[in-house]
Amino acid sequence: MSRQKGFKHSKETIKKISNSNKGKPSWNKGKKLPPRTKEHSDNISKARKGKVGNKASNWRGGKSIDSEGYIYVYQPFHPLCNNNKNVYEHRLIMEQHLKRHLTPIEEIHHKGIKYPLGSIENKQDNRIENLQLFINKSSHQSFHRKLKQFGKVG
Repeated sequence: MSRQKGFKHSKETIKKISNSNKGKPSWNKGKKLPPRTKEHSDNISKARKGKVGNKASNWRGGKSIDSEGYIYVYQPFHPLCNNNKNVYEHRLIMEQHLKRHLTPIEEIHHKGIKYPLGSIENKQDNRIENLQLFINKSSHQSFHRKLKQFGKVG
């Protein structure tokens, strides 16, 4: 419906149009939805109910890899899980080994026994032999400085 040049709605008509569009999303202004849309969306939400976690079609065992190469594990009830309810796998393995939860300041170092230090494969090598616990970030960083002094990468 194209408007002719110079055509203007009366103030009364403009008021009626604006009142009829109140509360509607901007993409839907002036459009009437077919009556089956609400029913259709209810059916979609019913189909998706219960499709979280291991019931979801894209479930991969709760493991994913972050941009730095570390493995995350879905642990929604862990005291130190992040916003996405994930915890680093190497922290979980160290907790199992120590039989206690790690504190937020404790850090885990990947030693680089099987794979070179700094490589993605090393960050994903979460065997207990490849993990070393540090009490805080400072002691972990000083360990890395000592490695560099002796010519080892790390």
